[in-house]
Amino acid sequence: MTKSLPRMRRTPSQDRALHTVNTILDAAAQVIEQHGLIGLTTNKVAVKSGFSIGTLYQYFHNKEVLLSTLVKRGREIVLADLHAYLLQVEALDRPELLHPQDLFREFIRIQIGGLAKGGHFRRKVIRQCWRMENVEETAEAIREISDRIMICLQRIQHPLLRKPTPALMFTVSRAVTGVIRSASLENAALLDSRELEDELVQLVWGLLSKKSLL
Repeated sequence: MTKSLPRMRRTPSQDRALHTVNTILDAAAQVIEQHGLIGLTTNKVAVKSGFSIGTLYQYFHNKEVLLSTLVKRGREIVLADLHAYLLQVEALDRPELLHPQDLFREFIRIQIGGLAKGGHFRRKVIRQCWRMENVEETAEAIREISDRIMICLQRIQHPLLRKPTPALMFTVSRAVTGVIRSASLENAALLDSRELEDELVQLVWGLLSKKSLL
């Protein structure tokens, strides 16, 4: 059975506490970027964040908890960005006028930005998050992405797209995430190219388009 990632000692509930946690996490990302994972220590993070080591230990009792929280935070950011975009799509007066490839491109950009290129965190940190991934928690995050996209497609009922069944969305989401994960772990130059984005758009279009049934 796969072990769960280490958890935070204390869960922030107030704005000040959330600010403290976010500042510490940003500092941890900077330390990893500058010194690598081997150079990550709670003392360095405390100095970089401007908080005392005692304050840091109120939330993170070791660097493993810091890392696991970075992983979780990165996934939460991607899901929040994706959800915000899909809400905009669902709110359109005539979402069927939006070409599906434009829809696909945007949610692919969100995933590449957050799960590979860095986004809120540094690219090196993202690669390290993939290296230390917990398979069950990664699968849960992918399911959330897949389910949210499926809900959007069900709501807009685009005439050019197939019905988004669970099997179809499983295939689409795992294919896209698998490519992004590999590109991140390999630090592929393609991450900064339009070419990879285009290929992923064509992949999703090929799977979801009604033309693929002909």
